[in-house]
Amino acid sequence: NHRGWNTAIDVASIGFLLLYMLSGSALSFSTSNLSYKKIQTKGLYALVRHPATAFKLGFFGLSFFRYHAAYTVAGILCYVVWSTVYICRLLAEEQFLRKFPDYRRYMKQTKYRLIPWVF
Repeated sequence: NHRGWNTAIDVASIGFLLLYMLSGSALSFSTSNLSYKKIQTKGLYALVRHPATAFKLGFFGLSFFRYHAAYTVAGILCYVVWSTVYICRLLAEEQFLRKFPDYRRYMKQTKYRLIPWVF
């Protein structure tokens, strides 16, 4: 029942969705790094290696905290499991891509996976 707080969360959620779409569109036809067609290193990909995943997880988190109906054991479990699946997918993708020298160079250039200067 906090209108200002809910509005701020809604605006931030829309921002996360827009940035998620921008991250995805930057990949053009190489929509999955597992296909290894091309490594995107510009724009948001110059800040973190997995911006689409970062914004998707941010959107999930904001959506979860926005609705009190989600504050149940099942809701929290779903959020934790879903986030864990995305993190595991990210780690598996990086394990595959480390086989390629240009991705290893990109990892040295762009040190953070999801959050600049944190992780």
